Amino acid sequence: MTGYAFHPDAKFELRDAARYYEDRRRGLGKAFVAEIRRTICVILRNPQLGTLLETHVRRRALRRFPYNLIYSYENDTLTVLAVMHQKHAWLLAKSQLMNLISLRRRRKRKSQTKLGQVPGGTPQARAVAEQRRAYSTELASAEIAM
Repeated sequence: MTGYAFHPDAKFELRDAARYYEDRRRGLGKAFVAEIRRTICVILRNPQLGTLLETHVRRRALRRFPYNLIYSYENDTLTVLAVMHQKHAWLLAKSQLMNLISLRRRRKRKSQTKLGQVPGGTPQARAVAEQRRAYSTELASAEIAM
């Protein structure tokens, strides 16, 4: 496995947290993004390292910042579902956290179905979906590289 993707809400959470840290001290936002990137590399090498929350959904804490990456690993694909402050994770009851994760996973599946990314889609839809996936991966890489 070599790639990963961010759920749209997780992208927003990442940008929001990076801006917060950058506002606190110059360069800290970039350090936060670098720590996210480092943690994703660790997860890509061994997806089962995180704490199991639900089937195919795990949590991995960042080393330097009080954040967790909530991610899904299915069919050799890593999807970051949430970039969540540890304080917020404790405030949410486990059932609420699972509902949030399930909702995000359902939205992702629905969008994949619309894009033809699931078996049974037309060849044209799969080709368009592959182009969009490649573009999304480029975008996520560029955003993380900030």
